Order: sequence, then C-alpha cells, then structure tokens
Amino acid sequence: MKIFIFGSCRTSYIKTNNKYSVIINCDFTHTTKEVLQYLDFFDNKKNVFDALYPSGIIYSDKLDKFNSNYYKKQLEESDIVIIELSSTQLYYDKKNYYYQLNRLSTIKKLDKSEWVDKDNNFYDILTEEDLYNDMIEIKSRINKPIIYQGHVNFYFDNYEPLKNKNYVINERQKIDNAILKYDEKNSIIYKNVFKNYNWRNLLLSENDLNHLNSFAMNILKEYFEKMIL
Repeated sequence: MKIFIFGSCRTSYIKTNNKYSVIINCDFTHTTKEVLQYLDFFDNKKNVFDALYPSGIIYSDKLDKFNSNYYKKQLEESDIVIIELSSTQLYYDKKNYYYQLNRLSTIKKLDKSEWVDKDNNFYDILTEEDLYNDMIEIKSRINKPIIYQGHVNFYFDNYEPLKNKNYVINERQKIDNAILKYDEKNSIIYKNVFKNYNWRNLLLSENDLNHLNSFAMNILKEYFEKMIL
C-alpha cells in the first residue's frame, strides 16, 4: 500500500514501514487552497516560479529540487491520500498564488499586517462552505480514497494564556465540521480520537496549542492503522 500525504508536521506519525510506504508532498500545506494549488502545479496549470515569492510557497532549500512530474506520478500511483487541514487563513498575491505564513515570515520578515499592507497582496479566511466545496473539487481531481485530518481542536477549558481562545476553537471547529460533512466515517478528528484523554497530556506544552507530543502521535498512529489496515 502506498500513501501520499498533503499536510504538516502533524502527520509525522505516518511513516514508511513493512505495512505501507509513504510519500510526503515536497513541502507543508495547511489549507484546501494550497492542496488545490499543488494539483495545479502537478497538472502544469500553475508554475511556482511565476509567483511573486516562490519560496513563500516551497521553502528555498526544496524549491530548486521541486519536480512537479515526480510528485504527480507519486500521487497517481498512491492507494490512499491523506490531507491534513490546519488553517482557514489565506495569504495570496494578485496572481492568486497561495502562501504559507511561516514561509513568508522567513523570507520577507512579514507578519499578517505587513503582508496585506503591500500592494495587491491579500488575506482572507475560508468559510465552512469554502472548505467543503474545495474538498469536493479535490476529490474530483484526485479520484482516490482520501482521509482528511483536522487540527488540534480540544476544548481548551480554563486556558487563560490563549487570548484568542474562542477564535482558535471556532476556526478549528469549522475545519472539523467541513471534514465531517464531507466524510463522517473516514476522518481523523482530534476531539474524537482523544476523547478519553486530557488535552494537557497530548500537546508539547501548554503554551503550544499547535503541536502534539510523541504520546499523542502514537495514539494517532494506532487509530490510523486500524482505519486503513
């Protein structure tokens, strides 16, 4: 079995072993729009080097080695596709190229406010309907079994340091809702997988609400393998 992954470090529990092989897309993605953009790269509908800031899409040390034909072939030969969605925030330019904020911060030292202050750069937030419609389009273009994985979305009860707690929870719930609407049975929703665990035991630290520790990753791996094997 061959698995192709679009996503971020939160899919790192899926590794090649004697049960399946894993191909990871050339760089991280966080949104449905970025996945669709990579499909455009694979189909030669877009060229990453035509973007205003190519290394804001693919990290500079990977950019020169990017071979769209290679990744297209790997995707076509895969049996299952994993797509992790971890953001609703879009950063894009006047040519409709979508960027990773962390990449933009690295190459241009730009934060969100600085990005949108530049000429013809844009910031937007995906709605639940946007997410769902993008997932339908992705399915029509990939035409393979897809497992969607949501973001780390626990009930962060009594978490005072998170000033925008409600925003974070609502946006992550929006992703979960769209995924469940798309495919209720074949989805990885953190609240469901970790419902019997205290979220404080699953994150790298209470000050990092984005990343899971090794204990949580092992739980995810067991859940994932029961789903596919």
